[in-house]
Amino acid sequence: GCLFYAKEASIYCQHNKCRDEEGLINDAAIAYFNAYVRMAYSNKDLIYYHHLSKTGGTSVCQTAWLNGCRAPGAKAERGTSEGPSSPEGQIAADGSNCWSREFGDKFVWFERSNLRETLAGQQSFSCASRLVFARKYGFNFMANEGELVEDLAERPCQRGTLSVQTMREPVKRAISHLSHMVNDKYDINTEQGRACRLPESGHGPTSLLRDFNVSCYAEMQHVAASNYMTRMIIGGKAHLRGPKSISEKDRFLAEDIVSN
Repeated sequence: GCLFYAKEASIYCQHNKCRDEEGLINDAAIAYFNAYVRMAYSNKDLIYYHHLSKTGGTSVCQTAWLNGCRAPGAKAERGTSEGPSSPEGQIAADGSNCWSREFGDKFVWFERSNLRETLAGQQSFSCASRLVFARKYGFNFMANEGELVEDLAERPCQRGTLSVQTMREPVKRAISHLSHMVNDKYDINTEQGRACRLPESGHGPTSLLRDFNVSCYAEMQHVAASNYMTRMIIGGKAHLRGPKSISEKDRFLAEDIVSN
C-alpha cells in the first residue's frame, strides 16, 4: 500500500523535531490520502511528487516510507543489510529523498549545470519513461526535487500517474532555504560569502543566517532565493538564469502548469 495518515505524519515530526514543517506535512498527508483514493478510481500506478525544496518534501518522503510506499532511495532496500545485490537494483536505489539519480531528480539550487544535464541524450525524461521505470522496479511513489523537465504539453504527467506538488508561502520558503544553506555552509567561505558575513558574527565554527547580511547572501544564492518555485515549475534552464530574469510571463506559465 501507499497510504498517508496525518496521525503518523505527526508522530514522525514529533520524533524528528519538524517544528513548523509539522503543519506542512499534516496538510500533505491529507492531500496524499485523498490522492490515493483518487488513484483507485482512475487507474493510476504511480504518485509523482514534485518536491519544491523547503516545502516539507523531505518529511513527505519519510512519511511515504513510513506508510509502505515503494520509492527510490536507500529506504527502498531497508529490509537488507547489504543493499541491492544486482546492478539494476543499485540503479533503482541510488538516490535520496525518494528521487532517483537515473532521472537526475536531485535538487537544483545553483546557477550551474546539474545532474540531469549530464544525462541528456542518454535518458528520456518523458512521463511515459518515468512510468515505465517505476513499473520496472515496482515503485508507486517517485519524487523530483529538481526542475520539471517533461515537455510542457505533458505537464502534469497524467496517464497512469498522479502528479502532486506541495507549495509554501514564498518569503517563508526562501528564508528557510537560505537558513538551510548557511547551516550546511554552502559557499559561505568563498570570498563573496565572507563579504556577506556581518562583522559582529564572530566567525565561529557554526553559522546561522543571522550571522549574515541576508540581502547579500540572497543575491549570492539567487536561484534559491529569487522566484525559486517558479524556476522549478517552468523548468527548462531557468536555474541558469540571473537574479532578476524571471518575468510575469514566467509566473503566468507556472500558474498554468500548476492549475492543470
